[in-house]
Amino acid sequence: MLGATFNFGVFIGYAALSQPVVWSAVAPFYLGGILWTIVYDSIYAFQDREFDKKLGLNSTAIQMEHDPHRILAALSAASVACFGLGGMAAGLAPIYYAGLSGVAAHYAWQIKTLDTEDR
Repeated sequence: MLGATFNFGVFIGYAALSQPVVWSAVAPFYLGGILWTIVYDSIYAFQDREFDKKLGLNSTAIQMEHDPHRILAALSAASVACFGLGGMAAGLAPIYYAGLSGVAAHYAWQIKTLDTEDR
């Protein structure tokens, strides 16, 4: 729900810039944003995982605690792919893809350095 809500602005922003709305561009950007939100929220949730368990919450960090690096890598790759598809559909310049490669590198660094140990 967090990702769906936080990223809804892509529809409004794109509609303000492009008439008519190019759904083949907007939909991948929206889905990529949802996946991005799941990734960063899950990474931050790892630091509160034990507290979440005590409260009986079912956070994404608890759901993926047995294989977080692989799951987060898959979600990150899907996010970058969505952003790439959206960029192609929107006809964005090559500089966009250079920036997107930086995003992919940052995802990889975050996942590699993720501390999954309980404290």
